Amino acid sequence: TQFLKGFLLLRGFEIHVSNSGLEALERLKKETFDLLLLDIGLPDLNGIEILKSLKPLNPSQKTVVITGHGKEYDEELKSLGIAHILQKPLGLSILLDKIKELLGS
Repeated sequence: TQFLKGFLLLRGFEIHVSNSGLEALERLKKETFDLLLLDIGLPDLNGIEILKSLKPLNPSQKTVVITGHGKEYDEELKSLGIAHILQKPLGLSILLDKIKELLGS
């Protein structure tokens, strides 16, 4: 998380990090973000649960999902409107391209 945060900060992005799924969900209920980078494998609330809770609050939230679970969740993610699913280990140049694509920069 810290490495990825540093990588994106150096490229001029403003970054907010949540250390748990519940913390992320609480922030997403109160704040809006240009883009959400979401790991599926969070300890207390997985990324799928977060996306299901977030959908009614912000149906157009731009999101990139990061997973180490292979293609196990692809169909469910696509049904939630997630088109950008990146597999771990994460290629930083691919991530950066996806971010730029979604943000239009």
